[in-house]
Amino acid sequence: MRPHFDRPSTLLAAFVIGIGLLLLLGVSHPSVAATPMLRLVAPEGTAPTDGELSVDVYAASVVNLGSWEATLSYDRSLLTLVRVESAPAFGLPQPECTTRQSRCAVSLGPRPILGGVSVGAVSLGALSGLHGDGLIARLYFQPTGQPGVAALSLSDALVTDISGQAITPQTEGALLSLGVTLDQRVFLPAVNHQASAGE
Repeated sequence: MRPHFDRPSTLLAAFVIGIGLLLLLGVSHPSVAATPMLRLVAPEGTAPTDGELSVDVYAASVVNLGSWEATLSYDRSLLTLVRVESAPAFGLPQPECTTRQSRCAVSLGPRPILGGVSVGAVSLGALSGLHGDGLIARLYFQPTGQPGVAALSLSDALVTDISGQAITPQTEGALLSLGVTLDQRVFLPAVNHQASAGE
């Protein structure tokens, strides 16, 4: 005696199996994540040579950012690095911060090394790290009083997620005009070339 098959039930089972296979194929081919970037953003226009200045460090295309580090290079005849402060999007300052309620930032510099100054920070806490783009730190400089255009760059950069998985990001530098007019027609292509060097 042949077994009896219910045609609607058989079609439904085949449909469910087909959907399952499609989902498995989709999971096995994840989309490629964008390469992270660390980017310096300097004040626009001409900055004074007698007051403290700040340059922002932005992260782009990061996932659950837990730490970052890079070698900062700049013209020491024009600028002196005073301090580095983490931004709230990366982690709150200690000792006011509590790791049970937020992410707390611990500075990894500034520390003089061969070829520049090591800067960076690590964040600790129960919450997730930064996703996407955002301001992660601010660099404070004191001009030496000499006019000129200071080129700032990042090299040997590294970012990790909160579990410690590391990746090498692209980097983009900046130009800071001190007491002189920055000719965008001359200097802007240099910035664009620097930004595309990691592509």
